Amino acid sequence: MQAQLTLKIKMSLNEVSSIAGADHQIIGLHNTTRRRVKMITFKQATKEQAGLLLDFIKGLAITEGFPHELTVTESDLIENLLSPRSIANAHLVYDNDEPCGFFVYYFTFSTTTGRKGLHLDDLYILEDFQGKGIGTDIMKHLENLAESNGCARFEWWCLENNKKAEGFYRELGARKLDELRVYRMETKRNQ
Repeated sequence: MQAQLTLKIKMSLNEVSSIAGADHQIIGLHNTTRRRVKMITFKQATKEQAGLLLDFIKGLAITEGFPHELTVTESDLIENLLSPRSIANAHLVYDNDEPCGFFVYYFTFSTTTGRKGLHLDDLYILEDFQGKGIGTDIMKHLENLAESNGCARFEWWCLENNKKAEGFYRELGARKLDELRVYRMETKRNQ
């Protein structure tokens, strides 16, 4: 059973906190009205939350108009993403206590820099929660995580038709890499 942590903090408008907890991290406190303070947190996803994570993955695929068949199952997530031997990290995002999205990242290595990198595989925020700074808070957190882990870069992919995301990334100061193309070979297990 996860311990509950309650914090009472007086903060100015849009001030962001990076307070670490044992099972979650507060990534932002936003005063969106004079009466209600939003507390944005994320928690490492667990196997018990595989269904919720799968729902978010399906929502992402629909939102992006994902061009390939979605074949992932709850069992796949439990075995390959939410197990102790997973090489990726999945986090659920909460606005106060309401789940509103997820992100998945993992570390890579670059032979050209001789250092590791951080790759964001997916980031999804429900539409009703977009435009409130949640995505920006997550991206800043991941950038800080990359820096604190000695990464040479923090990078991700974006579908060409996802113009909304491209605009968001440009606002963050990210640079589009025109010199690279992504290639893929399916494994026999996936054919």
